[in-house]
Amino acid sequence: MFNVNLSELIKQKRKENGMTLEQLGKRVGVSKMTVLRWESGEIKNIRTDKIEKLASALGIPVVALFEGFNKNNNNKKNNKLWKRRMMK
Repeated sequence: MFNVNLSELIKQKRKENGMTLEQLGKRVGVSKMTVLRWESGEIKNIRTDKIEKLASALGIPVVALFEGFNKNNNNKKNNKLWKRRMMK
């Protein structure tokens, strides 16, 4: 699971769980287009208020999304800011 980037992880887990873009979007509270943009990598930084809902909907631990985030974003400054925001 940790050998894929965030967009691949979301798509892989959504399909494994037999969900459509729309179904996952409804569970997380976003549109199917937002889910599509997460899966395509167009949106690399998922809003912090959606992380826990997304992990729960996909049946994975929140930390798995952080692993995917770190693979997507090699900028250490941004990674530190992201983790700090999540610790609040």
